[in-house]
Amino acid sequence: MQLTPQQQALLDGAQGETMAKVVKTLVMYGDTFGAQRMVPVTSEYGHTVISFGLAVMKPVYDLYDRLIESGLTSGQKFTADPLPLDKHVPTSLLEDIVFRKIMYTQQDRYEQQLKKLGITADNAYTCTCYLEQVGNTPKQGDILSWAESSAVVYANSVLGARCNRNSGMLELMGSIAGFVPEFGLLTDEGRKAHWLVEVKCTASTSRTSARPPPPTAPWACTMWST
Repeated sequence: MQLTPQQQALLDGAQGETMAKVVKTLVMYGDTFGAQRMVPVTSEYGHTVISFGLAVMKPVYDLYDRLIESGLTSGQKFTADPLPLDKHVPTSLLEDIVFRKIMYTQQDRYEQQLKKLGITADNAYTCTCYLEQVGNTPKQGDILSWAESSAVVYANSVLGARCNRNSGMLELMGSIAGFVPEFGLLTDEGRKAHWLVEVKCTASTSRTSARPPPPTAPWACTMWST
């Protein structure tokens, strides 16, 4: 991995131990996939796949606390995947016990962390962040640091942006550092197709089913075709 002098300085601790660990993580990630260098993140917003405060993921939220305590809020604001619980939907006692007292005990803590790290709004939770009403629509050629497999596919295939299928936390580290390792779908070679699929069908003059209505809420995940 060939780093620029600025990137090497971050790795050597110029902005503290925590930032050095962030950069080291990105370097290790890139080395794993044979990346030769880092490239700048050029999109306006990021997107994180982690939106749930599961009790078993407490070590992850402890790491987020370390980022916040070190002043490493995201270099770019971001949207996040849908929340697991809707506070406006009535629940039963059993649901409250299972979901709020057992499963999602870290939820309130994590939502406060996201605010400190740079989420764009209190309602910026969706797996279709690229929709116009959400406002996180990258331009063609933008380099992204996103995680959320469906959003990454759409960004690459429909919008022409460039993003690998990153994991949770790595995408936020890319946003914090401002760069990501160049490999896979960030490269021209990595974007070339390996298969040509020929689709054959017969024309039909009748339409037996109505087209589903377009999604009306930022959190809707409906896709449709004509």
